[in-house]
Amino acid sequence: MARIETFARELAEGATLGIWDYKLPRSYVMRDHTIIYQNELGGRNIQPYLYNRWHNEYPNLEHLIVLNYLISYEASYQITKEAFNLLSNVEPSTIFISYKRSESSAFSLLVSARLQEHSLEPFVDMSLKAGEDWHEGLESKIKERDYFIVLLGKETLKSAVTLKEIEWAIEYDKTIIPVWHNNFEFKSDEWSDIPSDVANAITKKHAIRVLEESASGYNTAIVELLNQFGITP
Repeated sequence: MARIETFARELAEGATLGIWDYKLPRSYVMRDHTIIYQNELGGRNIQPYLYNRWHNEYPNLEHLIVLNYLISYEASYQITKEAFNLLSNVEPSTIFISYKRSESSAFSLLVSARLQEHSLEPFVDMSLKAGEDWHEGLESKIKERDYFIVLLGKETLKSAVTLKEIEWAIEYDKTIIPVWHNNFEFKSDEWSDIPSDVANAITKKHAIRVLEESASGYNTAIVELLNQFGITP
């Protein structure tokens, strides 16, 4: 539900800012000289948003119609008053940050701090101790949050805790944002024991990469991460 409301609110915000019209064209195909409209959003202005923000995996439009955030017409979708009303009732996105302590502790705190600066609500688990039952509480923390950020360094996928957290994020259909740093690269022959759904989640999604191990390199990656939440610092 949080993803649907976020999507509806951002569609309304884009219309308010004049980035696109409050009537959004359907995408279509030509078949036998006949225009066949598809249940997808079309239009030049909105395509970069759909790709950069959602990687074309935005919520099902039928759900927005049922909740009265969109009205469907033959060749377009109209953003409704209910969607515009969401602009005055914005709840911050909640985020779970997954990482391997020995490799990404400092980076996780930096990411968390930058997200909080922009009124987002990240959760970073700093209390887990050796020998502790790490299942307790973590699964529910992931389940109740909107987004799942996983910080991936060279040794991260050796962590049973991190792998299980990714599996939970997949199970609960969270928006997964992989962030590759510390020269991490995923090579299938080197990680053949990683479950295929985990491999797909961290490689087929749009991964943010720290291209240079420097302050500017990390800052550039964090700015790209903030862009995922519609924030331009």
